[in-house]
Amino acid sequence: MSVLPVDLLVPVHGAAAELARLLLSLERPPGALCRLVLALDGPQPEEVESLARGVPGRFPEARVVRLPERAGFAAALRRAERESAGGDLVWLNSDVEVPAGWLGRLRAAAASRPRVASVTPLTNHGTIASVPRWLEENTLPSGLDLEAFDALVERVSARSYPEVPTGVGFCMLVRREALEAAGGLDVEAFELGYGEEVDWCLRAAALGFRHLIDDATFVFHRGGASFGAEKRRRERRAQRRLERRHRGWRRQLSTFLAADPLRPVREAILRELRPSRPAPAAARPLRIVHVVHGWPPWSQAGTEWYAARLARLQAERHEVAVLARYPGERRPLAAALEHEDHGVRVRLLANDFRQRDPLSRNALRERRFRRELGRLLDESGAQLVHFHHLAGFALDLPEAARARHLPRVVQLQDWWFLCARANRLDAGRQLCPGPRPGRCARCLPMTRLIPGRLWSAALYRLRRRLARRALAGAAAYIAGSRAVVDDLAAAGILDPAVPVHVLDYGVAAPGERAPRSEPAAGAALRLGFVGSLLPHKGLHVLLAALRDLPATTAIHLDVWGGSGGGDPAYSQEIEALSRGLEVTFHPPFGEEERERLLGALDLLVAPSLGLESYGFAVVEALAAGTPVLAAGRGALVERLAAGGGGRFDPEDVPAFARQLREIATQPEVLTAWRRSIAPPPSFEDQVEVVDAIYRQVLGGGEGR
Repeated sequence: MSVLPVDLLVPVHGAAAELARLLLSLERPPGALCRLVLALDGPQPEEVESLARGVPGRFPEARVVRLPERAGFAAALRRAERESAGGDLVWLNSDVEVPAGWLGRLRAAAASRPRVASVTPLTNHGTIASVPRWLEENTLPSGLDLEAFDALVERVSARSYPEVPTGVGFCMLVRREALEAAGGLDVEAFELGYGEEVDWCLRAAALGFRHLIDDATFVFHRGGASFGAEKRRRERRAQRRLERRHRGWRRQLSTFLAADPLRPVREAILRELRPSRPAPAAARPLRIVHVVHGWPPWSQAGTEWYAARLARLQAERHEVAVLARYPGERRPLAAALEHEDHGVRVRLLANDFRQRDPLSRNALRERRFRRELGRLLDESGAQLVHFHHLAGFALDLPEAARARHLPRVVQLQDWWFLCARANRLDAGRQLCPGPRPGRCARCLPMTRLIPGRLWSAALYRLRRRLARRALAGAAAYIAGSRAVVDDLAAAGILDPAVPVHVLDYGVAAPGERAPRSEPAAGAALRLGFVGSLLPHKGLHVLLAALRDLPATTAIHLDVWGGSGGGDPAYSQEIEALSRGLEVTFHPPFGEEERERLLGALDLLVAPSLGLESYGFAVVEALAAGTPVLAAGRGALVERLAAGGGGRFDPEDVPAFARQLREIATQPEVLTAWRRSIAPPPSFEDQVEVVDAIYRQVLGGGEGR
C-alpha cells in the first residue's frame, strides 16, 4: 500500500451548515494518513468563506483552492486534484459526515484484492450503497448517532467487500493506478454535476478494474444539499448521457440489481437493529402495517406518540411497518425516507400541503400516497392495516387496503373525519354546532378559486362522502373515549355495522409513584401546560385567567409547547398575554423526561377549547401523581370521572380565575385531588387488548 497520504478532495458550492458538519467530523482520527483539499466552486456565501478561512488552522497541510466561476463538481475535483501529493484520492461531497477510522477501513478494502479502482462505503443515502433499506434514502436508526451506527456496521460486517458495477460519488476512494489508466472525470460532458463518477467507473471497468463496497464502514450522506430543486433534472440528464456513452450498462446494472450481492450485508444490519423475539407461542406473529399522519421526532403530538409506542411494543412479537408523513419542506410530494425505529420499519412520505391541486392539498385524494401504501403493503406481506389518522395523506388512502382485501382497523383519534380542523373549534374559537358545507367553507376554505366559497362548499360535500367511504367496511373501530364515538355516530359518519372498542390507552411503563410533599408555605403554585401552541389547546384562556388574578397570587406556569405547524399571529398573542406573568416556555419534552417533569408540578392545567378525544397529557400527569384541572368538554370529562382533579368552563374566564385563586390559597384542595388519583393502566396492557382485537378481526386465520 502506498505511503503517500490520501488526498481528500471536497468540492464546495454553498450548503454552509453541511460543510461545517463535515469539517467537524473530519477532526476525528481517520485511521490513515490524509490531507484535505477544499475546492470552492465559484463565489461563496460569507458563511462558507468563513469556514474555508479556518481550514488551514484546523487541518495540517490543508489546501483551499477556488474556481472564479461555478463550474461544477467534476471541474472542482479536477482543480483540487492539481494539489494532490500523487497518492490515492477520496472524492468527498461536502454534505457527508465521516466516523472515526473511516479512511483506514476504506484503504484496507482497497488492498483486499488486485486491480481495485474504487471503494465506496455504506451509507444512508447512496442508491446501491444504501442501508438498511437498499436504493432508498434512509435516516439514522432511532437511538443511534453516526459513530454508534458505524460501530454496529463494523461489528456485523463479514468484510466481503461486494463488487459493484460503479462506485457512488458521495464518498469514493479512488486508486491512483486506476486514475492514471482511465483518466480523470469528464468535465465537459457532465458540466455542473451528476453522473460523472459513474462515467469514470465504467471507463475504469472497461480497462479491467473493479469497484468495491466497503461493508465495514458507514458514512452519513445528507444528499442534494448543493443543488436543491435542480437535483432531479440533473439526474435525468445524466442518465440519458450515460446511456448514449456506455451501451449495455443499464443491462449490466439490471443484472446486478437482480443478483443483489449486498443483501446479506443489509440483513445482518437489520438483524442487529431488530429486537430479539421470543420463540413463537401458540399465537403466530402477525404482519401489521400502521398508517399515521406523523412520527416522532418529526411530529410529537399525542396521536403520533400513541402510534409509535404501540408499534414499538408490537415489534417485540410481530412484523410491524408504518406509513407516516413528514413535513419535507422543499421536497417533492411523497418523497420517501426510510427509518428503522426499534424494530419497526417506518416509511415517511413528504407532504408540506403546498400542492396546487385542492384535492391533494386538503387530504381528499392523492394517487401517489395510495401507490406508496400499496407498495408497503405488498413488500411487508401485510395481513392487517391499522389506520390512526389520514390528515397527512388523503381520505382515499384506505382504497389501497381495500383493493388488496385486507382488513382495516380504524382508530378514531379525533374529530377529523367530521371536521377538517379535527376538534370542532371554528375560526372564531367557538365550538361548532355541526358541520354544514357552507359553514365549513366559511370556517376553513379549501380553495381560493373564484367563487371560493361555492367551490369550498362543493369540496366539503365531497369530503363528507369520502369520509364515510374511508370508514365504511372497516373490521373494527378503536377510540379512547365515548365522546368522539358518540359525536361521529350521531353525525352519520360511522358505519353502524362495525364494532367499536373504547379503550383506556393508559401510559407507557407507569412507575411506582414517589411520595409527594406538600408545597412549602408561601411557595408559588407551580402550574404546567402541555400541548401545541395553537388556539384549540387554549393556552390563551389560561393566560387570561392568570392575568385576572390579584398581583399577590404566587403562581408560576411552565409551558411545554410545540408549534403545531405554526401560527405566528397566535404566537404573538401568547407573547403579549404572558408579558408580566411568571411563565417559562420550554420545548416539548422527551419520553424519558415525562414522569420527572410532570411529577414536579403542583397542577397540570388542560384548558382545551377544542374537543379532545383522549387527553394523553392528562393521563400522564395523573400517572406521575399530579392532579389536573381540565376544561369540562370532550374526553377530558371522562379522564377525570374517577377523580384526580377538577373541571372548569373555558368560556368563563373570571370563574376560571376564581378557581385558580382558590387552589392557590387553599392547598387542601390539591391534597384531596392527589389522594383521589387512581393510577391509570399500563400501556403495555392496552397492547394486549389491541392484539386481541386483531386476532378477532382475522378470525384466528393467517390473512393473505
